[in-house]
Amino acid sequence: MTCPNCGKLIPDNSSVCPECLRPIQNTSAPSPAPADPVLSEPAPSMKWYKFLIFFDLWAGAILNVLSGISQLTGMTYAAVGVTAGDVYAYYGEGLHVLDIVMGVAMIGLAVFSIIVRFQLAGYKKQSPKMLLVLYGVSLVVSILYSIIAGAITHVNMVDSSTISSLVVSAVMIVVNYIYFKKRAHLFCK
Repeated sequence: MTCPNCGKLIPDNSSVCPECLRPIQNTSAPSPAPADPVLSEPAPSMKWYKFLIFFDLWAGAILNVLSGISQLTGMTYAAVGVTAGDVYAYYGEGLHVLDIVMGVAMIGLAVFSIIVRFQLAGYKKQSPKMLLVLYGVSLVVSILYSIIAGAITHVNMVDSSTISSLVVSAVMIVVNYIYFKKRAHLFCK
């Protein structure tokens, strides 16, 4: 069949056109549905959406798994030339427990990132909210780790790179909220 919005050839019984990403009305109905004012507007750009589902969420999941493994195994400290055993002997078992919790949290975020990716790709109604929750939880986990690790080690864990990372996370939440609010009509499954 052809998309009534853009005219491209699409699979029969499609609910969303893969080309213009607009919902498809059921064409087997005997009488045409009244014109939808949303569909008469130009299709919103979906480049960011495609970037999220084809790259960003996958890359984020991979990086979170690698970070989680690094936290769980203590490889985080090898980057600065110290063994995890030495760090835990000096700062105590509390830091070791925190690293284990952080490692599990990072792997959990990776799994949630993949779930969000498939929800977004399926145009599920709750998927934009799930994306915001993913970014929000990542932000909170980073803040909590910095605060708790700083309290355990008595070292200021907040530096310029940490602050810039937190600012980028907050901006991503706002940008995605605005982006998906304008495209909410597409996420209707």
